[in-house]
Amino acid sequence: MTNLLSIPLCLLLLLAGESCLAVDSSKQITQFAHTAWRMQDGYFSGTATAIVQTNDGYIWIGTEGGLLRFDGTHFVEWNPPDAKQLSGGIYSLLAGSDGSLWIGTGTHLARLKDGHLINYLDNLGRINSILEDRTGTVW
Repeated sequence: MTNLLSIPLCLLLLLAGESCLAVDSSKQITQFAHTAWRMQDGYFSGTATAIVQTNDGYIWIGTEGGLLRFDGTHFVEWNPPDAKQLSGGIYSLLAGSDGSLWIGTGTHLARLKDGHLINYLDNLGRINSILEDRTGTVW
């Protein structure tokens, strides 16, 4: 049997707490916005396997099908310059402290810096994670 005194007490606690509000009561409902990204805004196939934001504000998304760059409005498939390749899907990303983007693929490690891509093709295999220590050394 429910204690009849506990029901009004619970209601009083719920109504008294202003911090319990989900919406800022000082704003009109028309001041809130929601953006939905549609096919024409760009899309990616496959599952996102890695995501990172670089110092320049771009969000990079790695998938089994490649690398995408999101500028806050559009998803754009990123293609390596100079006919270089990223192969084996993208499984890890790291925003380096020097402004570079480290890319771990299914077969090797790559580094994008100032529009130039360097592939480290030492038969490393699948790169599942990339770390940077305080001195800037990438592991």
